[in-house]
Amino acid sequence: VLYRLTELEARIDTLEQNPVTEAAFVKKSELTDITDQLKKTSAGQVKSLAKLGEENQRLRQELEELKDKMKSDDETNSDSDSDDIAGQLSVQEKEAIEASQAAYC
Repeated sequence: VLYRLTELEARIDTLEQNPVTEAAFVKKSELTDITDQLKKTSAGQVKSLAKLGEENQRLRQELEELKDKMKSDDETNSDSDSDDIAGQLSVQEKEAIEASQAAYC
């Protein structure tokens, strides 16, 4: 066992002194670091996308509610209220579009 251990240590020393092997170890270490960073970044992006998706859904729901309210106000011929709601609707549509675009970037 001791002989085998000595033999393995000698092989490791030889490999460590080989510039190609050393470069391979460095590259592997760099790749491992990059992979770890990508995993962390990906996890953060997934969380951000989930939040944006929730925000997008909320804005779409508000948009539908405003559209429904605008339709009901139109039926009661409330022009001033309809103008206010139309303005709100425009803002909500812009927010929904921006949130959707951000979610897909």
